[in-house]
Amino acid sequence: MLRAAGADVVGMSMAIETIAARHGGADVLGLALVTNQAAVSGDLPEVEAISSVGRAAAPYVAAVVRHVVGSLR
Repeated sequence: MLRAAGADVVGMSMAIETIAARHGGADVLGLALVTNQAAVSGDLPEVEAISSVGRAAAPYVAAVVRHVVGSLR
């Protein structure tokens, strides 16, 4: 259904958390890391496989966060 509506990725909870944060007056910047393609393949990956992708991406995510935070100063 979501692919038919144009979605490429579906997150778990960022939208609800963003709504709550905005309601509380916070500015929000969302950053998501896609760690599996369960919906594409139909197979649910093992937790270690998901964790491995996250660990491999950590330096890149950290660089993005450093850049964004640095640009806010």
